[in-house]
Amino acid sequence: MAHWAFGGASGETAGASRVDLHTHSSCSDGSLAPVELVRRAAGCGIRALSITDHDTMDGVGAALGAAAQLPPECGFVFLPGVEISAAYGGGGNRNGGRGKSGSNSGGSGAGRWGGGAGPPRREIHILGYFLPQGGESLAPFIEMMKRERTARNLRIIGRLNALGVRVSAEDAEAEAKKSVFGRPHIAAALVKKGYARDMNGAFERYLAFGGRAYAPKESPTPAECVAAIHEAGGVAAIAHPMRSGLRQRELKALIAELAPHGLSGIEAYYADNTPQDTANCVAIASAFGLIMTGGSDFHGEYRKNVRLGSGRGNLRVPDELPDILIERLQRMRRP
Repeated sequence: MAHWAFGGASGETAGASRVDLHTHSSCSDGSLAPVELVRRAAGCGIRALSITDHDTMDGVGAALGAAAQLPPECGFVFLPGVEISAAYGGGGNRNGGRGKSGSNSGGSGAGRWGGGAGPPRREIHILGYFLPQGGESLAPFIEMMKRERTARNLRIIGRLNALGVRVSAEDAEAEAKKSVFGRPHIAAALVKKGYARDMNGAFERYLAFGGRAYAPKESPTPAECVAAIHEAGGVAAIAHPMRSGLRQRELKALIAELAPHGLSGIEAYYADNTPQDTANCVAIASAFGLIMTGGSDFHGEYRKNVRLGSGRGNLRVPDELPDILIERLQRMRRP
C-alpha cells in the first residue's frame, strides 16, 4: 500500500500556500470528513496536504483514496499524518500533562498527575508523517491514546452535568456525526443548547484549561511519542513549538533530548506564528539539522478564522517542504 497518494488540482488561491501539512478532519476535532477535506484542499489550489488528526489515523484510508482519484496532471500529493499529545516537564511521565498548549499545570501536588519539583508540565504535540500501512504498526500506541481521549471527554461531560449543564455524550456524538467526539463537539452542543454564545465562549467558560468543566488527560512523554513514530517507520516533528510555552533554551533542551529517539523536524511555519517566531524556528532547525514542516492547523467550522493554506492570512509554507520530507523518509529507509 502506498504511504502517500498523488493526484491533481486546479484553481490556486492567490496569496495562499500550496502546502498545508497540519489539518484536522472529522475523525478528530475538525468539521470536514477526510474526503471533503482533500477535495476542499485540491479545489483551493493546495499541492500537498497532510491530515494530522489527534491521536488517530482513522481518516487516512479515505483521504488516500480521495487523493488518488484526483487528476494527476497538477501533481497533488497527500501525506498521511497524525498529531499525538505528550506531557513534558515536572518529572512528567505517562501520568503527566494537563492543559492546552502553552498552559502550565499550576504547581505541584499529589494525585492523578503526580507531584514533585521541576518545571511546570506542558502539553507538547508531536506530528508523525508517512506511517506505513496507514499506521498499523503504531496502532497499539494510538489505541491507548484514543481510549484516554474518550475517557477524558466523558469526565468533562460528567463535570458539566455536576454543574447543572444538561449536555450528554449523545449530544456531543450527534455533533461529531460518525466520529469519536471531542471538546469541539462538546462545545458545539453547549452552543446549540444555549449554554454558550459561541465556540470560543464554550471553551473559555467550560472546556479550556481553567474552565469550570476542564479535565486533564493522561499522556505519554514526548520521547515516547517520537520513539513510537520513528520505530513505526515515520518522520516525527514537534508541532507549533512557539505555542508550547517553552523558552528557546527549553525548546533546545527538548530537541536535544528527543534527537536520540528519532526526532526529525519541527513545525517552523504555523498560522499563529509571528515573523520572529518563524525566524527563530528556522534558526533552531538549522542549528540542529532538522527538517521543517508547516501548516494551518485547519479545523473547518470549529476554527472559522483559520483557512486552509493561509491560516489567518499570514501563512506561507515553502513549496519545497514536502519534497524534503519525502527525501528524509527515503534516506531513513535506505538499508
